[in-house]
Amino acid sequence: MDYLHKTLLNSEQIVYSSRPHWIVYVPSSFMLLIAIALYIYGPYLAVLNISLFAFTLYEILAIIVGAYGAFQFLKSYIMHHFSEYGITNKRVLMKTGWFERNSLELFLDKIEAVHIDQTIMGRLLGYGTVVIIGTGGSRDPFCNIPKPLHFRHVVQQEIDYVEQRHHS
Repeated sequence: MDYLHKTLLNSEQIVYSSRPHWIVYVPSSFMLLIAIALYIYGPYLAVLNISLFAFTLYEILAIIVGAYGAFQFLKSYIMHHFSEYGITNKRVLMKTGWFERNSLELFLDKIEAVHIDQTIMGRLLGYGTVVIIGTGGSRDPFCNIPKPLHFRHVVQQEIDYVEQRHHS
């Protein structure tokens, strides 16, 4: 959680931190499995046994699907490894990306609402999209957050602590 630690303000402490859910790897893993299946079972499924450049059609297809799956897996790894979601006693911090960075740093007293969008699969596997709605009407969505209901609960709890400190 390098980004979170580097951006802390004076007397600011991290209350909760996370990375994207492992679900980000599923599409690329599925593509790689398809490539392996094409390579292994291609000779048995091939209606036409066409050869191009010393490869059969199913081998070329397996290579293309495998290369695409490997590229997507690398993208998923970069997204998973270099994205950080955090809640401090003062702000909500979210950063995604490595080459192209998207970040949100919103003070707790500037948050109007935290919206959760969760599919059926997301509910079953424990991930969802968290949309932070700021006082100016800004809507900042962050996808594939693990335990999004817990994330929202921690944000609401910290907002409550901030309001209590202001009234004291």
